[in-house]
Amino acid sequence: MIRMFVLIAAIFLNSHAFSQENCCFEETLNFLKTETAKNPQLDFSGYISSWRQSCDSAQDCRFPIVLGGGLSCDQECALPVGSEQNKPVGFKLRLPVSPGEAGVAKFSREFHFETDSGVEWIEVNFVIYAICPRNAVPDGEDPCPLRYFQAQIEIKGDARAFCGASINLDDAFPFPVLMCAGVSRNDPSRRLGVSLHRIPLK
Repeated sequence: MIRMFVLIAAIFLNSHAFSQENCCFEETLNFLKTETAKNPQLDFSGYISSWRQSCDSAQDCRFPIVLGGGLSCDQECALPVGSEQNKPVGFKLRLPVSPGEAGVAKFSREFHFETDSGVEWIEVNFVIYAICPRNAVPDGEDPCPLRYFQAQIEIKGDARAFCGASINLDDAFPFPVLMCAGVSRNDPSRRLGVSLHRIPLK
């Protein structure tokens, strides 16, 4: 009887822990929004990785793609190839609480690429704005329920590009997921880019 009780208790505790770790996504977001209203600062953390992509039509068919039920090597560009991966990034963003206010955070990283013509490099400048629109009206505990975010990536160096997106809290936190790339100034058939992601790449 004692052994049976211990077994049942163990199963209950494990299932309880599992349910806590896998709680409803919507409930988690509601909790996050409530905490955001109480403490208007978020700690962002994630990763940034660099990659290059060849768009030379004469390339080898290493990654055939499926077209119309068959395999084809006629794609314009090969799949991106990773360069420097999983560089950790963290920053704090103060959230606006009054209409017309905005908070800002930024970071910069430099990446290098080994190519047939030598080493290329890019500088990546990331900026994110938290914006409270002028027409925002407080709703319960949240002084700015219409708050949204603008994320921008600027690439300089051996490639140039500017990418941006307007996103909500769910897409911005704990880290925005974005891609940005520019054409190499040394080889127009090559793209140099970066990806922002929440989970380390393997």
